[in-house]
Amino acid sequence: MPLLEVVWIALLGALSGLMIGCIAIGGVILVPALVFLAGIPIQIAIPAAMFAYILSGLVATAVFARNKSIDWRMASSLCIGGTPAAFAGAWAVSIFDGRLLAACLGVFDPFVGSKFATAASSR
Repeated sequence: MPLLEVVWIALLGALSGLMIGCIAIGGVILVPALVFLAGIPIQIAIPAAMFAYILSGLVATAVFARNKSIDWRMASSLCIGGTPAAFAGAWAVSIFDGRLLAACLGVFDPFVGSKFATAASSR
């Protein structure tokens, strides 16, 4: 991989990590950025992003835990539901066509963005 591409992807990762730590939506940004800005195939972008979330999630979790801002009961419930669903989603990425995944991304991301914008404007 050329150095410029490594730097570009690292910058996208930094932006995503910042957004994950601040407002918990970096994941919504990273995969579309890798696919549509960096030209990475979606079946490669999704697993790479998932791997990157491990470390950024652990770091953010440590900070939130130190600040005593984690509701551990709710977090545990999210893990109970999210873990099997993550397995199913990872399996789905391996069998669905990249165009279908990109279309789903294209429909889902604007919806999430509009919900965040609506919530922010109502405060």
